[in-house]
Amino acid sequence: MSNAGEHWMQTRIGLALASNYKMKDSSGKVVSLWDALEVVNTDSSNKSLGASLRVKEGYTKEDGSVFTNEDITKFSLRSGRIN
Repeated sequence: MSNAGEHWMQTRIGLALASNYKMKDSSGKVVSLWDALEVVNTDSSNKSLGASLRVKEGYTKEDGSVFTNEDITKFSLRSGRIN
């Protein structure tokens, strides 16, 4: 498989995992991790500097606990193992 093909598959797997990971919004509605993420520009006045993803304010894991850096690491490792 070409590098482009591998990247495409890795992206699809990551999106599928994020769609299946359950979070709660501030009203208690269960949503996916994908829906709980937002893009944050490094510098809002210069978008060419890049951006990152973060969990939106008020969102928690489905059990109500905080989504931590450890959770991000676990998610990334799981995605990597599948890939």
